[in-house]
Amino acid sequence: MRHLTRFPCAALITLLLCFSSAAAQSPDGRRAARSSSDGASVRAQADAPLRISSVVDNSDDANAPLVEFVVENVGAKPIQAFWISYDTVAHGANVTLGMGVNANKPGLILPPGKRRALAIINRAKEKIALSVDFVEFSDGSMWGADTARYAESLAGERAGARAEAGRLIKLLKTNGPQAVREAIADKVNYPDLTTETRSEVSFLIGVRATRFRVQQAYEKGGLPAVESALRQPYDTSAASLSR
Repeated sequence: MRHLTRFPCAALITLLLCFSSAAAQSPDGRRAARSSSDGASVRAQADAPLRISSVVDNSDDANAPLVEFVVENVGAKPIQAFWISYDTVAHGANVTLGMGVNANKPGLILPPGKRRALAIINRAKEKIALSVDFVEFSDGSMWGADTARYAESLAGERAGARAEAGRLIKLLKTNGPQAVREAIADKVNYPDLTTETRSEVSFLIGVRATRFRVQQAYEKGGLPAVESALRQPYDTSAASLSR
């Protein structure tokens, strides 16, 4: 089975979390859906610190073809990042896809006993088998086979974010906030998954995420907000690295 990997940035995952939490609810507590046994299932993982449950298959919904589910931290340590894999069929071939969630602020860390609603788009209406592939705890330790090599992707994103923030802080000190404003307007091409290595792709995602955060800060608070945004850590891994 070949493995296809997606490289989400923290900002996009934050949006996904907000969307998924809303999508999992309805006025009567549950959207009309076919049984999860029809198209979506969960692979048994007795030792996983993250449990997948409450799977609802809404793949037949033309407006929102989602497989919705809940993850729960059943371990003893807070979780700051994880990768959910799902076996499915794409273009007639068996593939393993996935989604990564990385806490870009403390409020997104998943403490022990806490749950979070997520969703996967399933326009093809294929069967999906969910499993936990990787978990990173808030102390920096890790669990899982990590067949998607999400730890490597996270390391690349964090390196790119740190490098870009450092470059822009230096520019801020030497040329001022307006120079930073002009610098983040420079185009950063989307990573080319066919020609660039995983580390190069992840590094560029970190660069883009930093520029996106600074751009948002500028739009909300003007030039005075730029320096504050640059000095914010990319994600909650900075705390574990400082221990």
